[in-house]
Amino acid sequence: MYQRFENNIKTADKRFVRLGLIELQERDSENNILASNVWRPDRKGGVAGLLMRQQSQQNTYYMTNHLGHGKYRDGTYNEDGKKLRC
Repeated sequence: MYQRFENNIKTADKRFVRLGLIELQERDSENNILASNVWRPDRKGGVAGLLMRQQSQQNTYYMTNHLGHGKYRDGTYNEDGKKLRC
């Protein structure tokens, strides 16, 4: 659970669904899903293990190149890597 206070007043309250240390979902104080994460099955977390994050009806895709550098794409793409219009 994450709670944020400003001037002794709680301004944010988040909960997390985890599998070990891997964060699967982020939820609000009423248990509504704010974001979901999809991870590589062969990684134990970290930037290179995150494949996709869905938040506010938008998908963000995370990829790594052959050197392990992280990159991301947001939106929806076809097989050729071209962005589709919604």
